[in-house]
This record gives sequence, C-alpha cells and structure tokens, in this order.
Amino acid sequence: MLVKGKKIKKRIASYLLVLAMLFSLVSINEIDAKAAVTLSGSQIAEYCNKKVGSTYPAGYCLAWVASIFRELGAGTSSACCAYNYGRQHLQSTSSDNIPVGADVYFSGSTTRCSNCGNTCGHVAIYVGDGYIVHSYSGKIHKDRLSTVMGWSNNRYMGWGYHGNVTISGGSPVVKGEQTISDGRYHIVSNLNENMGLDVAGASKADGANINLYTNTADNTQTFDITYLGNGYYKMVNSYSGKAVDVAGASPISGTNVHSYQQNGTNAQQWIIKETGDGYTYYIISACGYKYLDVAGASTANGTNVQIYDGNGTNAQRWKFIAVGNNIGKTVKDGEYHIVSALDNNKGIDVNGASTANFTNIQLYANVTDSTQTFNVKYLGDGYYSIIGKHSGKSIDVDGCRTYKMTNVQLCEWNNTNAQKWIIKKTGDYYSIITKSSGMYLDVNAGDSSNFTNIQVYTGNGTNAQKWKFVPVVKEVKKAEEKKAEQVVDKPEQEENKEPAVIEPKVEETKESVVIEPKVEETKESEVIEPKVEETKESEVIEPKVEETKESVVIEPKVEETKESVVIEPKEEVTTEPEVNKSEPRDATESLITEPKQEEVAEPSVNEKNKNVSSVVVEPKQEDRADDIVSWEDNNDYEIDAPVIKKLTNSKKRSIKIGISSGYGADGYEYAVAKVTNKTLRKFKKAVISAEEDGVSFNGIKTYSSKSTTVKLSGLKKNKRYAVTVRAYKVIDGERHYSDYSSVKCIKIRK
Repeated sequence: MLVKGKKIKKRIASYLLVLAMLFSLVSINEIDAKAAVTLSGSQIAEYCNKKVGSTYPAGYCLAWVASIFRELGAGTSSACCAYNYGRQHLQSTSSDNIPVGADVYFSGSTTRCSNCGNTCGHVAIYVGDGYIVHSYSGKIHKDRLSTVMGWSNNRYMGWGYHGNVTISGGSPVVKGEQTISDGRYHIVSNLNENMGLDVAGASKADGANINLYTNTADNTQTFDITYLGNGYYKMVNSYSGKAVDVAGASPISGTNVHSYQQNGTNAQQWIIKETGDGYTYYIISACGYKYLDVAGASTANGTNVQIYDGNGTNAQRWKFIAVGNNIGKTVKDGEYHIVSALDNNKGIDVNGASTANFTNIQLYANVTDSTQTFNVKYLGDGYYSIIGKHSGKSIDVDGCRTYKMTNVQLCEWNNTNAQKWIIKKTGDYYSIITKSSGMYLDVNAGDSSNFTNIQVYTGNGTNAQKWKFVPVVKEVKKAEEKKAEQVVDKPEQEENKEPAVIEPKVEETKESVVIEPKVEETKESEVIEPKVEETKESEVIEPKVEETKESVVIEPKVEETKESVVIEPKEEVTTEPEVNKSEPRDATESLITEPKQEEVAEPSVNEKNKNVSSVVVEPKQEDRADDIVSWEDNNDYEIDAPVIKKLTNSKKRSIKIGISSGYGADGYEYAVAKVTNKTLRKFKKAVISAEEDGVSFNGIKTYSSKSTTVKLSGLKKNKRYAVTVRAYKVIDGERHYSDYSSVKCIKIRK
C-alpha cells in the first residue's frame, strides 16, 4: 500500500506540473496581448552576449528569442514557427542599418512546420557590428550575419521588432532610401483592392477625416506623393491640397489620421517601406513609427484609418496605383520605334525576335525591323498599351510586381495594370510609367550596351528613363511608281525618324537592300548576285543581321535579277563571316557554321530564275526540336541553347537567373564574370568563340545545376556582372553542350 501511495503522489505531482505549465501558457498569452515595453538596443545586446556559449534545446530558435525578451520584462507574440513569426513582424528586407536589438528573420530550413506547412525558418537577435546571437545545434552562438546569410538552408528575409517591444532610438528609416516614385496615386488597401484612402465627403477643411472607401476615378481619392530626401514622404490629397496628418502628432496607437494644411512637421512625414512580398508597402508615421492601419481590418465604406503598432497584417499593407488622368494623352496612336535617350541609335527590343510569352525586353541597336516596332494606343484616362507589332503581345511588368528592379517582358495582352502605361512628356523625351506601381521604364545601370536589360525603377530623371517615340513612316506608292522604284529612303536624322518604306514588302529595309556577301563596291539599286560557281551547295547568303526580319524574302523584279535573294531568320547561324562591325544581336548569331543540308534546301538552277518558288525558309529556332531524332540516332547530340528570361538583383549581393529549358537537356552550366564597359565586349567575344571546355575569360566562375532557376551569391556591391548559360546532355558518361545563350548584364545594387 505504501508503494502504491507513493505512485499516486507522483502522479498527482505530475498532473500539477502539467496544470502549472498550462497556466503559464495562459499567462504568457495574456502578457502577449497587453504588454508593451521599451528597451534600449544596448540593453538587449548586452543580455544576449552573456548567453553565448550556454546550452539550449536544438530546434527552438524562436523559443530562445522569446525567452530573452520575456526575461527582460516584455511580452512576446506567438507564432507556429520562425518563418511565420518573421512574416508577421517584418519591417524591412534590407540588411543595412539594422537597429541593435531587432529580430533578424530567415526563411527555409530542413524541416517543415506541421501547422502552416512552410519550412520552419530561423530567427536571431542583432547585437551590432554585423553580428547576430541565435540558438542552434543545442547551443547559443554569436555569428556574423553575412556568414549565416550564406548558409545553404537559410534565405534572409529581413528584420523587425519583437512583438510589442519598442526599441528606444530604433528607427525603420534607411536614410536616403526611396522606395516609390514621386507621382499621383490611388493608395489601395490589401484588404480589398477596390477600396483605398479617402477624404470623407471630399472636404477641403482642416481636420477632415481620412477613411477607407470604394475607389473612384476622381481626384478626391488620389494623393500626390513626394519624396523629401531624408527617408520620408509627404502625402497630399490632390483635390484639397491638404496633407495626410496624424492628429496632434501623437505617437499613441489608435490616434486618428486626418487631412490638414501642409506644415512640414513629423505628423505629416511618412516612411514607405517594402513589406517584402513584392507588391505591398507599409506606411509608417514619423510619430513613434506607428503604422497606417485600417481600424478593425474592416472593409466597410467609411471605416476609420488610424496609426497603430506594426503587426504585419493586411490592415497595414498598401498598394500604390499610378494615376494618369492628370497627364492625359501625350502621344498619337500609331507605330513607333521607342528610342533611348542614352543612345538615339538604340531602343526597346524583343530578345531574339521571339513571340513567346515572358520573352525578355532589352536595349538593342535600332535596325528598323518589326521586332523593334510597337503599336502605341491610348486607352483613355491617361493610360496606353504598348504592343509589339511582330509578336502582337504587350510590354508587361513581370508578375505585376510593384518593387523597383522588377523585370519587363513580353506577354499576351490581359488588360492588367502591368500592361498599362502612362506616357509623360519630359523635355525633349518622354517617361514611360507603369500603372501597377508608378515605377519608370528604365535601362539597367544606365548602360547603353546592346543586350542591356530593361526593368522598372523609381523615377530619377536620368537618361536611362527617357525615351523618344519615333514614328514608323509609311508611304504607299502608285502602281506606275512601283515599277520604277522599289524603296524610297527619306531619312530625317535631325528628328531621328525612320526611313520611308514601300508597303506591303519589307517595310523597314534601306536603299534597294544591297546584300554584300563579298567586300565589293556596288551601285545603288543594285542587288549583288552570287555566282553559281562560287556558292556551295546548301549555302545561303545573309545580309547584315540587324537589318533583317524573320523569314523575310526580298523579291526583285525578274528583269532586274538572275537569282532570288534569301534572307534567313535573324536567329539562324550564318555561313559567311560577319560583315557588320557592330555587336551581334544574339550570342549565337555571330557563329560561323555550315547549315545542315536537311535544314536548308538549295533551289535548282532553273528554280533560281523564279520569283516565288525559289523561296528558302529555314525553321525557326524554337521549332528545331521537331526535327531532332532520338539521341541514339543523332550523332551530333544537338541541344537547343537556353534563353535567359529573367536576371534580377536579389538581396544580399546575389542575382537570380531564370532560363528557358533546353530541349533534351540534363542540366545547365551557368557562367558569370565581373565586367566593365571595356571588358564586356571581350567577354561576349569569349562566349562566341568558346570551345567545349567553356568560356575562357579572366575571373569567370561556372556553376552547374539541373534547375532552370538559380541564385548566385557572394557578388560585390556596385559591380557589374555578365551572365551566360548553356545546356548539356550526358551521353555515355560525357557531357555534350549546346551553344551559349546571349549575354546579359546586371549591376549589383543590393
């Protein structure tokens, strides 16, 4: 009986311990809801540093961070995992100027959260001088943030303040950081994108309330946003001219927001910070760094807008939709070449003359062909569509994302904000502004080299964001005039206009299209006719690459020519050395190879005297896969070269690369090198002349991956990098490579 009594007592003690633990959890939850403690950054850092080297259960990084703040007298916020916690409290995605004492969040890990299904992530505390303190592998460690950012299982998310903790002296402002462009916007709520900030009753009176209301097209719900140059913005209602203002400049959560005459005080200064999701922003008051918040997260018309502690919810996430009705129609509808102010000989171009969705948009020398011709059409209310004539597809902001450095691509027309543009007169040029975010169409790093990527970026007034719309001049001639002449060239260089052309034949060709397979003097209106004895079987003579369009056949009159001239598609390889001294349109275009006999059918001598039947059209590059037999039967092991579709500067001095999948490829070899304007040309030449062993270039690094999306880290800030990629197929244990893709460049800014 005595033994049983002892067992009963032990069981009771165990039950009491469980009850005590449950009670403690309830107590913590109560603290979470009520406590709000101010701590100094040095106080938090000193306390963390004392913990370094001590033991703590493995896999409980969030619990350790929470215990630190609890021991310092603050309440903690709860979450199922570190990743979810980071999403709730993220303040900035930057790794610069992190306040001492702030939480630092990472996504990824080797395990998944059983509650939300995400990888659990990781969390640490920033203690200054580039160091963090955190729990892993059963101990408390102090490591450099840069070291942990390089861990393969972690991806840096950003930093934020822990729960209801306020760090004295801590500010989420990164001095000089501009996140959106100056301009006029609808500020819409992420709770419901049909609702946004509104001045109640369209009042112009001081103290008029700011609330949430269904969006309208008039200026009572638009705001002129101006960057003040010190990390802050002012937001002024377009109709009343009054600023968005915190009542009484109070830093207390729940303080009302209204409109008031402009006075430049902290009550009217706001931080606009990226939330990290690619689309939304926090609007943070200079008064106590409280967040612009929809009361109760309600979407009812008239719901009050206030400032409140940051909580990461949709009630505090906002989008900025650029307004164009104050600018209106500035360019006539028509066909244009869109030329850069960086170099009037270069303009917006579709990579590889492709018509596929998600094809990259880049800068390239104007060759007056349809791949650089765009139909510009006014849609009303200040917006335009810009549709490629060659593809019939729209210039589009990737994913309708709203952050600077988002890529620009070709995509099927879908009538979204990502495909609607404001065209604003800027001196002798125009700015092209996306409705989705107010970002400006921008040439990356202001580099005027061929193939430079085009993206969107905050407006900065540089030539990288200025464009000229050069009309494509059309001239329809009478029947009797057509007999006398083929093409009339009327260049107007002082106005950068394109040459007049005859329709419907080759709209953008120059004088009589003189094709020069040999370096010989020719007269105007003369077509060079290669002699039969000098032309090899299956040989096709190409003109300059940049002056052709895909599958175009120029057919001179029978009495003026002996043989028809065949112009190959712009992406096919050539049989003659390149005559043009400018850079090739694509890395593969300057390769000198013999076309395969099965790909080009040489017309017979009798057929050469005909005009139509002698046309030789090679298959487009994207169609080559249909002609390739099984790998066992194809001794050449031919592999399609991939195309770099996306090249973006992600956080932490790294770049993300997205490519098209190569036909039959087992993997891909990425090559990256630091370049300058002087060495870029050498890099491109090295790519063109690369052998099986790869590109030979000083400092180049190569990476192999089976993925079409990779991230390359460890790069240097403010340096420019060139990237190329090729596919490979493994046959009998050996790699067989495709040609390299075209070279793309990017400058590391983050």
